[in-house]
Amino acid sequence: MVCYRMTKLIQMGGSYRGYATATVDDEDWDSISQLSWHIVRKGGGNLYAQNSYSWGRARGVYMHRMICRPPPRLEVHHLNENTLYNTRSNLISVTTLQHRALHRSRHVVSLSTGQFLAVIGKQFLELFPTREAAEVALLEAWALHVASVLS
Repeated sequence: MVCYRMTKLIQMGGSYRGYATATVDDEDWDSISQLSWHIVRKGGGNLYAQNSYSWGRARGVYMHRMICRPPPRLEVHHLNENTLYNTRSNLISVTTLQHRALHRSRHVVSLSTGQFLAVIGKQFLELFPTREAAEVALLEAWALHVASVLS
């Protein structure tokens, strides 16, 4: 049986007003919705929700960090890689090294021979006769990679 958590959308202000929302769990809605949120572009062009609430600091706080509350020196990773999807089930605290490993590039390359190559980072998995076969192998290899990074 699959259980689904209820989520709500938080409207972003600033230049993204009316265009961008962040998703949070119902249980976080009350505390998160009382603050004013805007979008910032960070590392690699990803969009993050940030407010001006500072927890005693001079800078704003990211929504995903406010929800996940990682211990000092740990980072927060979005499991589905959507940086505006800030549900508890999508956020995990990781070390910097784990975070880098989780963001290794992965893709399928079409070769002039008509074959397809599955690639994770700089590691070539193997050649496949179809794009679909390469994508399946890539997903399986990526799942193993994520499990090994987080174990």
